Amino acid sequence: MTKGTEIPRADGLRAGPFTVSAVGAEGVDLSAVDASGFASNLLGQRPDQGGPSTVNELSIAVLAIAGDTAKLRLFPRSRASAVSAAPPRNSSGTSSAS
Repeated sequence: MTKGTEIPRADGLRAGPFTVSAVGAEGVDLSAVDASGFASNLLGQRPDQGGPSTVNELSIAVLAIAGDTAKLRLFPRSRASAVSAAPPRNSSGTSSAS
C-alpha cells in the first residue's frame, strides 16, 4: 500500500474506512473518520512494534515497509486478546470480588 490508498470499511468489524496517509522509514500512518464523524489515527505503525494495532474488532499489522510501499495484514481481532481483567485486589492482596 502507498500513501493515498483507501481501505474500505469493515462493517462486521466496526472499523474504517481508512486512508493510508503516510508510508516511510518512520512507519505507516492510517486515518479514519466514521459515519458519526469520529476520527481515529494510527501513527507510526511498524513491523517491529511488537504486535498489531486494533480498532474495535479489526487488527492491523504492518508486515514490511520498502521505500514508499508497505505491506499490511488486516484481520479480525483475536478473541484470545480480548481476555477479561482479573477482579480488583484489596490492600491485603486478596480478590475483592466474592
